Amino acid sequence: MLSVRGKAQNWFPLRVLTTSLKLQRAGRHQQWLLPVIVETVDELGDTLVYRCHVFGNVYDWTNEVARMELKAISWVAYHQLNTPIPLLQVTPEELEQVSMGQAVPSVLWRSVLISKPSLEDFVLPHAQTMQAKETDELAKLEAYLGASGLKEFRLEGPSLPNRTATAEAEATRDAEGATPASTEKSPQRERMTGGKRQTQQANWDSILKAAQAFWAEDQTLSFAAMIRRLKALPHLKAGALTDSAIHKRLRAVAPQAVLGKPGRKPKQSG
Repeated sequence: MLSVRGKAQNWFPLRVLTTSLKLQRAGRHQQWLLPVIVETVDELGDTLVYRCHVFGNVYDWTNEVARMELKAISWVAYHQLNTPIPLLQVTPEELEQVSMGQAVPSVLWRSVLISKPSLEDFVLPHAQTMQAKETDELAKLEAYLGASGLKEFRLEGPSLPNRTATAEAEATRDAEGATPASTEKSPQRERMTGGKRQTQQANWDSILKAAQAFWAEDQTLSFAAMIRRLKALPHLKAGALTDSAIHKRLRAVAPQAVLGKPGRKPKQSG
């Protein structure tokens, strides 16, 4: 949690830490980037309280697969939220500490949030930005967005707690506290339960569809690598799931090369 005075910071929900502002996909050295989602969770007078969601993995700009994932995330964030995606330079040591959860990313507020370049410059054509970069990869990005389902994804922006509504709800509960609750399920509750199951199934369907698209490009991806990729895509909501649960579902769509050779016998002890 971080508390920062002033409300301007809230206009940049996605920020990316990087070890270099001169991103070159053909560079000789790895260039590390770490996305951070900044969520406003409360407001105390003139002070906003933020929660930072650090992505589970670090991206190397010189790796095409990692670069496409990060570009796709940036494309969605820019087009849905209509805000820049600043690149904030940090040392390799700082980036590692933040990614490992050993440090709070206070660097997100150490400097002005308008950066040159910004990450959206790498996902837009010249017609939309004078600073457009790597436009020759836009066709690949378009194909990636379509295969992963991200192009049709709709973000749901976080909002501050509604204290008035919360107080009214608590007062209503207090007033009705003496009335025993019915143990029978109402039709509305049954519909809500069924809707929740349908939503969960839709989430799993999206996760498996994305996994199939990734494995279609690279059948050597291990379960661990696939889970990291799926959790890095915010629209899939896989970050709230356990690795074991995802692994169990992935076995139904994993290629044979990942599952292992059929008929393999367990090793005999002794």
